Amino acid sequence: YSQLNPEWVQTYNGSGNGNDESLSHITDDSGNVYAAGKIFQTASLFDIYVVKYNVPGNKIWERIYNGPGNGNDIANSIALDLNGNIYVAGESKGDSTGGDFILIKYDGNGNEMWNRRFDGESSSTDAVIKVVTDNSGFPIVSGTSFNLNTLFDIVTIRYDPEGNIVWNKMYNGSSNRNEFIGDMAIDDSGNVFISGSSFVQGEGDNFLLIKYSNNGDQLWTADYNGPSGANDNITSLTLDNNGNAVISGSSVAPGTGIDFATLKYSGSGQELWLRRYSSSAISSPDEPKAIISDIHGNIFVTGASVQSNSYDYLTVKYSSSGDELWTRRYNGPSGNNFDEPRSLTTDISGNVFVAGLSQGTGTMDDMVIIKYDSTGNQIWLNRYNSAVNRNDVANNISIDISGNITVSGFIAGTSSLNDFAVVRFSQLTNLFQHYNQNATDYYLFQNYPNPFNPSTIIGFSIPSESKINLSVYNSLGKIVRTLQNGYLKPGLYSYKFNSSGLSGGIYFYTLKTDKQTITRKMLLIK
Repeated sequence: YSQLNPEWVQTYNGSGNGNDESLSHITDDSGNVYAAGKIFQTASLFDIYVVKYNVPGNKIWERIYNGPGNGNDIANSIALDLNGNIYVAGESKGDSTGGDFILIKYDGNGNEMWNRRFDGESSSTDAVIKVVTDNSGFPIVSGTSFNLNTLFDIVTIRYDPEGNIVWNKMYNGSSNRNEFIGDMAIDDSGNVFISGSSFVQGEGDNFLLIKYSNNGDQLWTADYNGPSGANDNITSLTLDNNGNAVISGSSVAPGTGIDFATLKYSGSGQELWLRRYSSSAISSPDEPKAIISDIHGNIFVTGASVQSNSYDYLTVKYSSSGDELWTRRYNGPSGNNFDEPRSLTTDISGNVFVAGLSQGTGTMDDMVIIKYDSTGNQIWLNRYNSAVNRNDVANNISIDISGNITVSGFIAGTSSLNDFAVVRFSQLTNLFQHYNQNATDYYLFQNYPNPFNPSTIIGFSIPSESKINLSVYNSLGKIVRTLQNGYLKPGLYSYKFNSSGLSGGIYFYTLKTDKQTITRKMLLIK
């Protein structure tokens, strides 16, 4: 299978040398990445850690938050507004309030603008699972909050950009038992969709979908009880371009055990279709982990599925009308072991990218990313194993406008358990090899056109198989883009360099090989 070379790998190890982990990340239109999660500290247990990296992987800023209770503080979700402000949300130990909702706003330079805490009615366990922003820059958080009378409820709060509460809604089901949020999404009109599970007497946990208006009015709810009347637990939610909501989770059925269950609802709450997927292994679990829709309304669901005594990646594509278009399974090289996808994303061409973990041969868990085209053909599969041959896990994946892939999660530390990690890969879609051309020397051609805006062609030749690095530097000598880093066969190559996100001025591009280093100058006019 084809291997992608990481453009860069960035890690952070908390002072406690414990289990540090990125739980959420997002990329902006310029290709910068913002990641948030938890780091283990010597004096304060888990603290919230937030970091920004630019396109070449330089750390722009980092922030650590330790709550008033000096206990566990964990960021579960991160979001951006249209002005480049960052919202980080999760759970934080209060001074005398147990675990609280926490929402922190940073500006684009990493300055903390404000933070807001919410303590539920019983001053017990409260945790934000997801934060989103609407088109007006208002952040909305949703999570679970414990109440002595009603147990766990779903609480959703909308704030204005200054941190004032606009509305606060609690959902408690008919049985006064546990309700848990799975996911949240917002449409272009500011309507908020919450997916989760709700306990119903005699039925166990059911799928739950709630829709709130922009003003916080509960417009409708929908639920689903699987054919066995047993526990049905929702995982994730996506919205299509027409305002329909699609949810997916695990649901028990007679004879097949735990299955994928995917349901599509209209914006008015009408169930449009229900699809269940069960593997050929009788009564074996199939558990979805993530769902996404593409620009055409197709739905992709991925999760862990047991077949032949092993957990595999399973990805299913449905049409907008619910037709199953294809399924794809991946069983890692170690055979009957554990492979689990955790996140997926799509690009404008209809390709889907699935990321998670897969047991390797002698390497424990590796980060694994798989790319399928729109018809289900596997384009490439990439395994990433860090130097210490221990667990490396991708929790989230995103793709930027240049086609760069970012995954975040954790990789095994050299002197710690696990380190907070962000890894960026390039698909090298702009690299073209002229196979009929013979190269007799290492050479770097002058880019064409020059001056340029926004794109230019950089050509180079290598006479033998070589490890090369092709990078672009600004006038201060700092790397702004790594275009190629890895082994190439002999030949003549051209690379289409896109200057998106860069300001005008003089830049240098350098070809480094084992034999020599060659540098040329180019001018970007904006």
